[in-house]
Amino acid sequence: MTSSSRRWIGAATVAFVVAVALVAITVAQGSGVINACFKVQNGQLRLVSAAGQCLPSEQAISWNQEGEQGPQGPQGPQGAQGEVGPRGPSDAWDVFRQPAVAITGTTFNTANVLLEIDLPAGKFAITSKVNISSAGSGGGFIRCYTKSNVGWFDMGIASIGPNAGQTLEATLSTTFTATEAAPGPLTLRCWREQGVGSAPFSTLAEAVAIEIANVTVKQM
Repeated sequence: MTSSSRRWIGAATVAFVVAVALVAITVAQGSGVINACFKVQNGQLRLVSAAGQCLPSEQAISWNQEGEQGPQGPQGPQGAQGEVGPRGPSDAWDVFRQPAVAITGTTFNTANVLLEIDLPAGKFAITSKVNISSAGSGGGFIRCYTKSNVGWFDMGIASIGPNAGQTLEATLSTTFTATEAAPGPLTLRCWREQGVGSAPFSTLAEAVAIEIANVTVKQM
């Protein structure tokens, strides 16, 4: 036999042994356990698909395909901040009053409460208005304001009545922003000064508060 023939036979034998070992490992991995037979006399180790395939002169050994789970590692560094998401929807509170209310209050502290609605804590853009009408012969100066937890906001003054320089009907309004640190009521109030005759009355009052994300106030 030539040396080239012996090399070819040797290579074929190694390939055959590797193929057998791979088959044995593939079969053993089905149960998650790798089985082998160990011959104490010469240290020979061969892989088998089951421990029962070992010869009397061999010792069956096995080990798990995967080891036990180790302890949890330390927490990794914080990742980069993500992009700002889209702005969510805003909430709005709307209160109005259609029935007429006589303006009988005569001072700031005794003003008639025409509207009231509870607002949560937050930042709001608020607008309010009220229509004032003369009762015919009576009149006076009508002042109105909108009040929240952070303070009161003037809506203006109207001279109501049938006399010269007066008007039979007027609309007072205001728009402002408010940052409410705690929940509380939003009210619209009016009173009459220098009243003559029967009291004027409000014919329609409405206030709308829209919750917003940020408030920027600039004083000029």
